[in-house]
Amino acid sequence: MDSFTQIALGATVAEVGFRKQLGGRAVLWGGFCGLVPDLDIALVALDPWNEIIHHRGASHSFLMLTLFTPLFGWLGAKIGKGRGTWKTWSHLSFWSLVTHPMLDIFTSFGTQVFWPITNRRYAWDGASIVDPVYTLPLLVVLVLALKRGDPPRWRRRFSAVVLGLTTAYLVFGTAMMSIAKSRAEAQLAENGFEATHLRVLPAIGTNLLFRVVARDVGSARRIGYVSVLSDQPIRFACADSDDSERAAELLDSKGGRIFNWFADELLLLRNVDGEMQLVDLRFGTPRTPISTLFAFTTHNGTLPLARMSRPTIQLGEELGSIWTALRDGWSGECDETFAQAPSSP
Repeated sequence: MDSFTQIALGATVAEVGFRKQLGGRAVLWGGFCGLVPDLDIALVALDPWNEIIHHRGASHSFLMLTLFTPLFGWLGAKIGKGRGTWKTWSHLSFWSLVTHPMLDIFTSFGTQVFWPITNRRYAWDGASIVDPVYTLPLLVVLVLALKRGDPPRWRRRFSAVVLGLTTAYLVFGTAMMSIAKSRAEAQLAENGFEATHLRVLPAIGTNLLFRVVARDVGSARRIGYVSVLSDQPIRFACADSDDSERAAELLDSKGGRIFNWFADELLLLRNVDGEMQLVDLRFGTPRTPISTLFAFTTHNGTLPLARMSRPTIQLGEELGSIWTALRDGWSGECDETFAQAPSSP
C-alpha cells in the first residue's frame, strides 16, 4: 500500500505491542521501520526501469528484513536512550519491518517476499493499493499515539481493536475477491471464452468492486468489472493483442521480457500510429479501462522501450465511474476498436 499507510501500520504495531516497555519513542521507530522497505523507490531517480525491476524486491524480502533486524534493533536502542533492551528493540523492529510486505502481499502490484530464493511476485488481490477504509483507522491510532506520556488503558485497547479489525478487513477483501473470481470464471465460460490466465483485482478504494483481466492461449483479452453488491451479468470489453512478428520480437526483447514478468503476463500489445505499445492490463478504471499506470512504447518505431507518461486522472469522474460500477455493474462492450483506443482519456 501507500507509504503513509505503512507508516501508520508500523506505528500501530509499536503502540499495541511495545509502547508500555519502550515508551513513546517506540511509536516513532515503528513508523520509521514501517516506511523503510519503500525507500527502494529512490532508485527510480537513477533509472525509470527500477520501479519495474526493484520496487517491492529485495527491500521487501522476509529473509533480507530478518537479516537486517539486529541492525535496526541496535539503532532503535540507541534512539531509545537506555529504555528497553536491544532484544526488545529488535523485536519491535522485526514486526514493524515485516508487516510492510505482509500488507503489500494483499495488493495487486506484486511483492518479492521470498527474494533471492525466487523472484516471483506474490499478490493476493484482496486490497486496493489505496483504501481509506483500511488507512483512516490506523491514522487515528497514529495521531493518538503521538501524545506524550503513558497511554491510558482504553487507548491501548482501542489500538489493539483497530489492528485486529484492519487485519480482518484484509481477509474480508480476499474472500470477496474469491467470490468475484468465481463469478468471473462462470461468466467467461458461459461466453465461450477459455481463459488460460485470469486475475481479479480490487478497484481503487474498495474491496467490493473488482477488475477482471483474462487472456486465452492466443491473443484475445477480456476486461470487466464485478461488483459483489450487484447481481447484474458481467459485461466484458474485448481486445486482441497484436500477434505480429514485430510484436513477438518486441516481447522477446530485454525490456519486453522484464515488463511481461512485472505485469504477470497480462500485457496488451497494440500498434498506435506506427508505435508499438505494451500496456499492463492489471491497472485501470471503469471509465478508462486500458489507460493504466504502467505502459511502455517504442520511439520512432525502434527499441529500446520508453516509459509512457501516466494518464491524467480526473478524480471526480473516475470515482463516479467506480461508484456507478459498484452499484449497477459495468457496461463494457466487445469492440474491435478497443485495442486501438487512446492511452489517456
